[in-house]
Amino acid sequence: MALAKLSALRLGRRLVAEVPAAPGRRAFVDITPILDQRDHVAKHEGWTRPDRQRSYRLAHWDYDERQIDGWDYDLGARRVRVDTCGEPRLLDLITRVGTDAGPVRLPVEHRRSPIDRVRAAGPAHLCDRATRDLMTAEQQRHPTYHEAFASLAHVVLEESWVVTVDLSLTRLILVVDLALTPAHPDYRPPLQDETHCYRLTTLLVDSDTAILVRRSTTPPAVDATGELDYGHIDTFCPITGLDDDVWELTGDWGDALVRQPRIHVDLDTTPPS
Repeated sequence: MALAKLSALRLGRRLVAEVPAAPGRRAFVDITPILDQRDHVAKHEGWTRPDRQRSYRLAHWDYDERQIDGWDYDLGARRVRVDTCGEPRLLDLITRVGTDAGPVRLPVEHRRSPIDRVRAAGPAHLCDRATRDLMTAEQQRHPTYHEAFASLAHVVLEESWVVTVDLSLTRLILVVDLALTPAHPDYRPPLQDETHCYRLTTLLVDSDTAILVRRSTTPPAVDATGELDYGHIDTFCPITGLDDDVWELTGDWGDALVRQPRIHVDLDTTPPS
């Protein structure tokens, strides 16, 4: 693996590479670094934390090339391998993929898997600084979730914890420990061992069209009290370059694409003890 790609992975940046597949098929290896609280703190402070001891999720998917360019890309899809590992094991697994199916050519740019193909933001993780600055300027012309949805005006999704994930064709339901800002009408001073005011909340994302969701295969984390969580809602933002107001949600729990989303927030009115 090229040093630049390995350095990007150590910084927590996802990499997707297309690998050889049988005739009529296309296959991708998706390498997702596993972030922890130290990464979230660094992000909040405006920097990125490198980690040689980081763990990774590796998913090898095989698709029907006739379906891959549309919204039904997962028809006929086959999961070849899913693994969670450290850096030495990651390099070994990548080598095995090459042994099984021919040489793996990790691309110079961040290659997009089928769900990423509709993400117009492009290869943000592995492009040069000038391209990143241009993309950042483009994204700044679009509203944030605080601006677009009144019910999210005084919350911090990036610091909220996802407890459960449920979905139907046109609905994504997340039960979260929602982080409130002091401007929220239900804000209370944080508990002694917490950095934010958290309130258990049902967050409903609703649309008139089908929501495209990819669930993570990673099991939930368990904290010191035995409670489970699926990490944060790392991003909730509009996708640049797409019509019809398409928004993307991402996190360790998975990711989703929603056209013209409606947001409903059902806050538990019982203050935490």
